[in-house]
Amino acid sequence: MMLFIDTQYTDLGDGELISLGMVSKNLKHEFYAERLDFNRDACSESLKAKIFPLLGKTPDAQLTDSQLSERMYSWFGSLPQKITLAGYSLVELNLMWNAFNGKIPSNQFTDYYLRKLNKSRDFHEGIEKYLELEGRSPYHALDAARAKQAGWKAWEISHREWLERYNQKTKFL
Repeated sequence: MMLFIDTQYTDLGDGELISLGMVSKNLKHEFYAERLDFNRDACSESLKAKIFPLLGKTPDAQLTDSQLSERMYSWFGSLPQKITLAGYSLVELNLMWNAFNGKIPSNQFTDYYLRKLNKSRDFHEGIEKYLELEGRSPYHALDAARAKQAGWKAWEISHREWLERYNQKTKFL
């Protein structure tokens, strides 16, 4: 199973998780949470203006750090054993790993960095099309995870033959 992940976090340096969104490639599994106990003073005015208005609008998504860890652990327990986590960067994936607070689920994880697709017009157009058509924000973690999934699907359609050959060799997806 492939999961697209997006995080919103306090400014770089020792970035602290604000929100986390994950969506499966087939769109059947979604996870969204917002941390209640992050350091709001560690956010720039720009970050506050873009992200803060989007917080608090999803029922049951506001969690403390420990509640987030427990909910994530439980959610991953309901998923297939083998999971490929698709995020833009190591920072983003590390923020997710850190949110487990040391209690890592038993799934087998592989990381895939979507930055590899940065030069792909199909990938970026898929993201932009999703955000525009659905009226979504790239600053909302679940919206951005869904947009990455849409970008991947657009890229996948245009590279289907190559992917089939690659998957036969590697059993990637």
